[in-house]
Amino acid sequence: MDVFSWEQRKLENITSLITKGTTPKDKSGEGEVNFIKVENIDPSSGEITSCSRISLEEHDGYLKRSQLKENDILFSIAGTLGRTSVVNKGILPANTNQALAILRMSEGDISYLVTVLRGRAVSDFIKKNPTVGAQPNLSLEQVSNLEIPYPKLEEQKKIGAYFSHLDTLITLHQREYFSFDFDSQSAIIAQNTFSWEQYKLGQMCSEFQSGDFISADRITQDDVYPVFGGNGLRGYTSRYNHDGVYALIGRQGALCGNMNISYGKAYFTEHAVAVAANSSHDTEFLFYLFGILNLGQYSGQSAQPGLAVSKLITVSASTPKLNEQRQISGLLLKFDHLITLHQREPPKEDKILNDIKTDTLFHEYYCQWLVIYKEGSVRGVTMQKYHLTAEWVKKLIPDVKLCDFDRITYQQLINDYAETHERQTTMDFHHQLKGAILDAVDDGLIARDPTRKVIIKGKSPNDKKKKYLSRYELQKLLTSLDLNSGLNMDWLILLIAKTGMRFSEAIAVTPMDFDFTHQTLSVNKTWDYKGEGGFQPTKNKSSVRKIRLDWQTVGQFYAIVRELNDTAPIFVSKEKKIYNSTLNDVLERHCKAVGIPTISVHGLRHTHASLLLFDGVSIASVAQRLGHSSINTTQKTYLHIIRELENKDIDLIMKSISSLLD
Repeated sequence: MDVFSWEQRKLENITSLITKGTTPKDKSGEGEVNFIKVENIDPSSGEITSCSRISLEEHDGYLKRSQLKENDILFSIAGTLGRTSVVNKGILPANTNQALAILRMSEGDISYLVTVLRGRAVSDFIKKNPTVGAQPNLSLEQVSNLEIPYPKLEEQKKIGAYFSHLDTLITLHQREYFSFDFDSQSAIIAQNTFSWEQYKLGQMCSEFQSGDFISADRITQDDVYPVFGGNGLRGYTSRYNHDGVYALIGRQGALCGNMNISYGKAYFTEHAVAVAANSSHDTEFLFYLFGILNLGQYSGQSAQPGLAVSKLITVSASTPKLNEQRQISGLLLKFDHLITLHQREPPKEDKILNDIKTDTLFHEYYCQWLVIYKEGSVRGVTMQKYHLTAEWVKKLIPDVKLCDFDRITYQQLINDYAETHERQTTMDFHHQLKGAILDAVDDGLIARDPTRKVIIKGKSPNDKKKKYLSRYELQKLLTSLDLNSGLNMDWLILLIAKTGMRFSEAIAVTPMDFDFTHQTLSVNKTWDYKGEGGFQPTKNKSSVRKIRLDWQTVGQFYAIVRELNDTAPIFVSKEKKIYNSTLNDVLERHCKAVGIPTISVHGLRHTHASLLLFDGVSIASVAQRLGHSSINTTQKTYLHIIRELENKDIDLIMKSISSLLD
């Protein structure tokens, strides 16, 4: 599943759209664009605080307005659509006098985003979305809804860094010169290394021309040869005037400077410039090179932007030797094909589900559903519960097919499971099955939802240990702890009792997590005590929290952890494992020794919460301290205590009301 982990994300989900505006003109002269160099940027806010005016010869940059920050992305939304540049090191990129959307990253890698915005995803979007008029444009809403391929952050960084490296390499090739003897061995090696040369586009191409006009009514799907215009493939015709590999450059309007490529026999309209490389250049390399050069910037600035071939052939660029061109274009083509596969190819596991028929056994379907939707998306402990559910399904309904799965069959499955499990466990079993069943209903594999109006049963609960202690009982327990013999399990009991942490959170605590100055303990990880050991994420986002500590606990732990490794867990290591059953045994011995009810480690967490509630702490504060994902979880878990408090509140209410007439 990692292979197909790319998503489609809208720009509005990964950037904030700051403003829309145009390049300033010189109000004192002929209306020509001024060029501004940024002198100072406020390091705290990123705002530009001062700048100076310079000429075009000094720098090809401009300043739009002062609210721009470092790494803001300038995206053209009128005229030459889609042109992308970045505010970098205080110098703002040059641009023509046109409307801009300013994008500011909120998540993801900026180098990757810029690479994508200069690529085919944007050009394909522009083909479908520009408004038609004298001045083609995109609305801010359209820019916000632009979807781009979005891999994981680690992969974004690698792709962005790779293309940034290519840009740097090209720049080095363009600037490098040699100040030593060109006939020396060093010079020969250097020239082989820095072998990129400057060419005009006209010198790179054997063909650089426009096609002829062909009307849309003469293009039909029944003909043989594809017809290309500025927006790519338009249809098919029985005529063709080019045979081979061609880079295509849009010539007019919104598609001015837009890039495509064609293979084989094709017909090109006058809306595109067809380019074929000469013997010393590779056409596919030129296709990618033209995209980097952003040829749209060379269009005439009029009501309807257009590219003239006579102007394009004079544009200069650096290129390596032919074999290096082919290596670069081959690699970039692989990237394009990989992205296309991500966008079109369903994951392998989806193909597995597509192969499932209505006569497939339900337990087989459920196992495959777990692989697709749950593996890698839930914690290991939760995944073990799903696999246990799958084993019970296979045991209880080994021969039931999807097409036979109706309400009676499902209710009987629940009843059979409930014979040996308590009601809450049966409810969990039902919830773990329901997701897969509803997906099967959506896919037409099951006719109707068999889980509708299901009745959850269960055997009578066993006598359980008391879930929490009274304040007096907890005090007796804590006074029995041995806290004078170095770190031991008693210290762990103390920590859980004073903080209400989960067992897996408590054994993951490191000295660095303590902030003794502010009397807090950070909870931001757990320990995989059921597996191979090592840190794991918390149960949910709400579990990441800071717990306030009392001064006594701060003093106790400061004395015991100050000499320990800051980043290593206090109580465990991969060599020294500990299970909750181990701590339960220690806790049981203490409880029996002081004559109080025996509780579990999790009972200490319940005790902590219960005492807070009885002392009048709000449910919301208790939920935050415990790391519950919802206040509803706290209310449900401590309903019995809340009811006791309600009875206590009624007495207070009656006392308050009766005193009104005294």
